[in-house]
Amino acid sequence: MGSRDEFRERTKRAVALRAGYLCSFEDCGRLTAGPSEESTESVTLIGKAAHISAAAPGRGSRRYRSEMTTAQRKHIDNAIWLCSDHADLIDRDEVKYTIEALQEMKRLHEAAQAIAVQTRTNSNWGRGSWQSARTRCAWRSREHRLHAMDSSFAPLCPR
Repeated sequence: MGSRDEFRERTKRAVALRAGYLCSFEDCGRLTAGPSEESTESVTLIGKAAHISAAAPGRGSRRYRSEMTTAQRKHIDNAIWLCSDHADLIDRDEVKYTIEALQEMKRLHEAAQAIAVQTRTNSNWGRGSWQSARTRCAWRSREHRLHAMDSSFAPLCPR
């Protein structure tokens, strides 16, 4: 089997930072980095820079596009930051998790992160079952602000 077109470390770091080290999978938002007990300088990292279009052809490769160049497969545009569970999940069902679906997940997550940075709010509000109704309302409000800035962003919850 040929070599895989893996991301450079700086690409992995950039996609993780753009995602706020939160899983980009819809309605997940799991924090993927934190302190480790091994030492004061150690970090536990459970996130992965996953390929939107597969890194290599072959059995088990999902969403491989032969027309892409090596540079395109290694580019940050082909990366999405996910928790380890969702990184595995997207490679189990390429019918549901298409290139277009993953690109949209990434776009929406990064747009929400941009709003969070600009408005100094918690980007993880409204995700997961533990949040209060108040934080879910704040998340819906953020979705509507995103829609006002970019009409292609459709809020998940109508007002």
